[in-house]
Amino acid sequence: MTPTPAVELSLPVVPRIDAALKQRLRAVHAFGLASGLRPNVFMKVGDSITYSGYFMTDIGCGRVNLGPYTDLADTIAFFSAEALPTSGSVARCDVGNSFTRRSVASERGWVAEHPLRTLDEPPPGCEEPNDTPLRCEIATIKPGVAIVMLGTNDLYAGVELPHYEGYLESIVHELLDAGVVPILSNIPHRTDNAWARARVGDYNAVVRAVAARNEIPLLNYWRALEGPGMRSEGMEPDGIHPNAHAYGASFTERGLQYGYNQRNLTALQALEKVRRIVFEDGPPD
Repeated sequence: MTPTPAVELSLPVVPRIDAALKQRLRAVHAFGLASGLRPNVFMKVGDSITYSGYFMTDIGCGRVNLGPYTDLADTIAFFSAEALPTSGSVARCDVGNSFTRRSVASERGWVAEHPLRTLDEPPPGCEEPNDTPLRCEIATIKPGVAIVMLGTNDLYAGVELPHYEGYLESIVHELLDAGVVPILSNIPHRTDNAWARARVGDYNAVVRAVAARNEIPLLNYWRALEGPGMRSEGMEPDGIHPNAHAYGASFTERGLQYGYNQRNLTALQALEKVRRIVFEDGPPD
């Protein structure tokens, strides 16, 4: 019997922002601007796959090879322009911007509940009610947009799907209530064992549901790793973390055979759409 294809195969990798979604996100953005958020700043929310220096940091250091994607240069310049604190950065340079920042809302080993937990020692400016990682990062850098990807560790830890969905829903609601435009990403493959691989679809179904219910962009990272030329399905030998070429910052044909390179390219493309269509009121898809 031929296996049923994953739903993700029928969805675009980079989210479409049609007229209805544009109107929805423009309203969120207008509230964010009125609240003092900055459109040229984005925040990262996630686990080790987001915390890693392979995720976008070399882009902010000016070490990216765009290959044929030179149209993304303006978006890189846009989100690099605002200086941010460099404390704790895992980047390979001393530059502080959205790409290189070590987000308070990302950490190794996190499940989807972690960004919502009260911080044991909140940094200055993150006193109650901003004493959770998510609220602290919003208060600290005042972002206009957030890239959110959680679930790999929830799967491993056996977090029940309704609980996982509730945590993701809370993260999205808090971002929207603050005026931050969320870009919600599904999770990549698991190649460490058959049990984990079989469960990825269940968690990605939750991500789809949360994105659809809240009318926010869905970044289909899972499908980006489905190309026939991918090295080891875009994953490290541990089967949990994406692999990388040129620190994830090469968008050449060779570079895009690796998982982090695909994540960085597709995240940039999603940011480009939000910048052009939502922030700059460009034509919708």
